[in-house]
Amino acid sequence: MIGLISGQVQYLMAPTACVMTTSGVGYDIELPLPSFCQLRLNEQASIWTHFHVREDAAVVWLY
Repeated sequence: MIGLISGQVQYLMAPTACVMTTSGVGYDIELPLPSFCQLRLNEQASIWTHFHVREDAAVVWLY
C-alpha cells in the first residue's frame, strides 16, 4: 500500500495531477478540488493516501 507520495508536480489538469517522485516514477493522482488548488506546477508536494477496500469497490483516499 502507498501511504505517501512526495515529489515534483509535473502536470496539472483539474482534478488530476501528475507527481514525479525522486526515483523517477510518476503518479497520476485524482484529488478533491480544494486539495488540487493547493498544488503548484514544478513545486514539491507530499500527498498522504489511504487505500480502502470494500466488497464492491477499491478506493484510494487522498489527504
